[in-house]
Amino acid sequence: MPQVGSDNHEELITSDLLKNSGLVKRESTMVKYWEVLTMILVVFQSIYLPYKIGFDPPPDATVDTFQIVTDVVFIVDVLFQFNITFQDHNGRYLVRRLDVTVHYLTHW
Repeated sequence: MPQVGSDNHEELITSDLLKNSGLVKRESTMVKYWEVLTMILVVFQSIYLPYKIGFDPPPDATVDTFQIVTDVVFIVDVLFQFNITFQDHNGRYLVRRLDVTVHYLTHW
């Protein structure tokens, strides 16, 4: 049985709180894949939008659909960020939704 002051006990408490909170650890594989997806879309947007503004290409249903999907992904990303844990300056995971919300709204 871990002692109350031990790091192992703190990890167990954090693990249980994380399971009960419905939040996702920032280091999880799902979050990493999500961040890669959003980064690819940001790069695409940073190339496509200046092209679209500068050259005004004819409408294309495929590109328009992709643009809508991209917008939806970015909206979902905002909501998803409220469900990802973060570490405080001591390296502890904060798993309360209020802490995550305050952190998300006050930091970038």
